[in-house]
Amino acid sequence: MTPREYAELAGAAYKAVPDIGQEDGAARIIVTETSDDLIFSIPGTNNLACLGADIDALTHDAGEFGHVHAGIWGAFDEVWPEAAKLAPSALCGHSEGAAGALYLGARFCLAGMPPKVIHAFEPPRTSIDPKLADIFKARSVEVHIYHHGHDAVPLVPLSIPGQAWQHAGPVTQFGKASSIFPNLDDHMIAAVIADL
Repeated sequence: MTPREYAELAGAAYKAVPDIGQEDGAARIIVTETSDDLIFSIPGTNNLACLGADIDALTHDAGEFGHVHAGIWGAFDEVWPEAAKLAPSALCGHSEGAAGALYLGARFCLAGMPPKVIHAFEPPRTSIDPKLADIFKARSVEVHIYHHGHDAVPLVPLSIPGQAWQHAGPVTQFGKASSIFPNLDDHMIAAVIADL
């Protein structure tokens, strides 16, 4: 599958009834089975529960996963027992859902079921140390993190002294910016899909 096809799955997840998690919850997973792959696609923020998870940007010590975004980690921790019953070969998500895809992907790695690939479209920064990235590297997981135009979301949380927020792998910058300033127009999944 192409990056655009994964982005389309992430976009379609916003309108789908979740297979894992509640429609009004902060962590919702759509499960798609193809002839070759089992794919988790995860929508981003579009309800109050997601917003609450986004705002809780304190760090949480997740042990071997490192110090992570407390709200988003906590949201996806709730659905992990159900998600862990499956072994997706690919995960994709947008925004908060992209961060969730990375967190779940890392958990699958340490559960002995590493996915082949993760496509994270416009995620916020996910940790303040390199432990997530190290987990993926050690298991040869293809991690694709995308930053479209001048989208503001991949730039947050902002680092402060003692907390150097970072992504879980290299970031691919792409697409035409709608403004010279960080903005949310470039964050929209439709704009991401169009430029892919």
